[in-house]
Amino acid sequence: MERKNIVFIRYWSQATAGNLRMLEMDCLPIQFFSFCEMTLKIALASILYYTKTKILVGVGILALGVYLFIKDYGEVKLIDVVLNPAIFLGVMGFSVCIISMIGSLGALRDNIFLLKSVSYLWRNNMPYYNVLHINFLKFIYLQFALCVFFCYIVIVVMTFVLFILFYSDTTEGLSAHSVLLYAIKNYHTNRNLAEIVDSLQENLQCCGVSSAAQGYRDWNLSYQFNCTPLNPQPEKCGVPYSCCRKSVISEAVSHDIYTRGCLQPLRIVFESHAVHIGAAVAFIIIPVFKNHLIWCDFIGFLKKMYFSEK
Repeated sequence: MERKNIVFIRYWSQATAGNLRMLEMDCLPIQFFSFCEMTLKIALASILYYTKTKILVGVGILALGVYLFIKDYGEVKLIDVVLNPAIFLGVMGFSVCIISMIGSLGALRDNIFLLKSVSYLWRNNMPYYNVLHINFLKFIYLQFALCVFFCYIVIVVMTFVLFILFYSDTTEGLSAHSVLLYAIKNYHTNRNLAEIVDSLQENLQCCGVSSAAQGYRDWNLSYQFNCTPLNPQPEKCGVPYSCCRKSVISEAVSHDIYTRGCLQPLRIVFESHAVHIGAAVAFIIIPVFKNHLIWCDFIGFLKKMYFSEK
């Protein structure tokens, strides 16, 4: 039987014995088109429509990130990747667009190299599909799982960054102390950063960074609140409203504001949940690593099977 009159609907699953399974189904001729050719055209049209929608969503997220970044434009530093949500949205939108395009091209063009590239970006055991290997529901699940996996990567990376920040005792370089001081110095330049700082100070009932008794004095490092005679700002010698006690919202005097710094309370909160965070990350990493090994075996099997048919 000719190859063009056969459609291979391949389901790849990990059986109890670890064997691969393939099912073959003959096409049914209907006038000028066979049943599989008609189904193929419908599936391809659906895939292209869904891919465009997926890319548009990624472009929308990217545009939102760019808009928020331009709205509060300022000097960009490495720490902004962690503290500035606009940069995170931009990176996420760009990644969704690129990875979706690579996966779609690899599927529609029967390109093993692109599929293998996607496998390194998306660790999940999914069936191989192309113009002769179509399963639209699996394709939708692939795109959804891609976003979930990207969130996994972000969670794991952010967790390792948090551990580095809180278990580094140095006041220079990358540490929780330096990050909080950076946030204070740039409080007036980035609205998103200011909202993060205000939320932190309100929830932890603290003000400033380091000192347990006079942490509020760290706000003297801010251009907006420093107490030098040359400071023209109306907030001179003050602190943000988030430093004020809930029962007293008035002038920033020492008995009406929180005086302890936020570093120690924040570290206590993190250490109390460190075991749970580590367990959650391990729960994510282990199955992802396992699926990556399975996917690599599947790629090797796919190459042998694909080239043996030619």
